Amino acid sequence: MNTDTLDPQAQRITLTLEGLRERRSPLYAKGLDSIITRLPDSPERDDLQQHRQQYLDSLEAQQ
Repeated sequence: MNTDTLDPQAQRITLTLEGLRERRSPLYAKGLDSIITRLPDSPERDDLQQHRQQYLDSLEAQQ
């Protein structure tokens, strides 16, 4: 993801989430939860919730 256009705090959050995802950490899903709860109902929120569930399903399948 290109983070050049994000403010510094958003850049740190994005990079942290990407690192957690790459390490297959359950904390990635918790980070997504935090973002999802702050979003209004929208197609983007629905997409993010679906992505979160797919990520959790893939973690469960690995075990």
